[in-house]
Amino acid sequence: MREVERKKIEIKGLSEKFESIVKQSAQVYIIVHRHADVDAIASSCHLCNLVTSLSGATTRCSVLVPEGFSSTALSIYDIVVGKVLCPTVIVRNRDNVEHLLNQDNVQTESLQGVGKRVSLLVVDTASLSHLSHLGEVLVSKGIDMLIDHHARNSLIKYSKHYFVDDSFYSSSEIVALLSKELGVEVKERLYCMLQLGIIADTSRFSRAGPLTFEAMAYLSSYCDYDAAMDMMPRSRRSRPETIALFKALQRLQLHTNQFIVAGTFVGSEESAVLSVFLQLGADAGFVANPGKNYTRITYRVRDGAPEELVVVLHKAMARALGQSAEGPLGHNRAGVYLIKRRFAKRDMPSLIKRILGSLEKYLAEHEESVG
Repeated sequence: MREVERKKIEIKGLSEKFESIVKQSAQVYIIVHRHADVDAIASSCHLCNLVTSLSGATTRCSVLVPEGFSSTALSIYDIVVGKVLCPTVIVRNRDNVEHLLNQDNVQTESLQGVGKRVSLLVVDTASLSHLSHLGEVLVSKGIDMLIDHHARNSLIKYSKHYFVDDSFYSSSEIVALLSKELGVEVKERLYCMLQLGIIADTSRFSRAGPLTFEAMAYLSSYCDYDAAMDMMPRSRRSRPETIALFKALQRLQLHTNQFIVAGTFVGSEESAVLSVFLQLGADAGFVANPGKNYTRITYRVRDGAPEELVVVLHKAMARALGQSAEGPLGHNRAGVYLIKRRFAKRDMPSLIKRILGSLEKYLAEHEESVG
């Protein structure tokens, strides 16, 4: 209980900094990771409405989404909030970013009692690679506040203020408790949205802590749980997601000795691919995505898998990827490695094979040391 109380004190400090930023700003941009998932959209939309509620609508706020939403997040966004409650801008190129974040574009003459600055808040994002075109701009301009629940976050060094705590299982939990501390109310549907963010990121509470349920209790006073669940889409996978899954299966490589570990590469929808691998029974999986100037390796280990697999997987990644790789970013069991150079498509199978080879070597060594 002492730990819970300490977290509440930290949330109070976060609320004070957040309120101070809002009061100094004419425009606030809430920024999330590329292909934003339900947790990212839920927490960013709620934050955006907290901004306008705190300022009496004198501070403008928008959410910036690099490369668009995930298919599930887009469905929920359309059903639950939409652009009326949560103004969003899909960021697809650097010119668009520069135009939006140029302070000269913010007309402040008619705003009374607020600052004349643009503030940048990043939520549910652990690294520059998750920000696409926004990454370079944020490095030069700096982040006013960072809110995240991942264990390793490389954006802290660019942030004036940050709240990064992996004892929370979703960013929506942090935002819910921040909302409670601020004591300002927003539209009912935004509380429903936060519930969906928590439900999605905790896999319906299969991963949860005391503050998860405290956040849900607070949100339930505004939105009934069943009403929130009714907003969850039950439609089939989108066409791009389906195509990505078939490509991932076509390129699949497996380790099947002590554990089942699946490796592949795709150009998008890494999270959906990993979810399917674990649903099919894999103990762990990783998906490589060759970006324009980098290669990202997203990994996930199933809940309940032995800790030895987690340890050995990270050793294998470090050995196979070398010193040019940054990571792990995120949680021990779910996160990203970033290689600061691009691999051609023809080189991806050998990269997957190298990671699986290192994994097999370290598992054999581990088995010998235990024996």
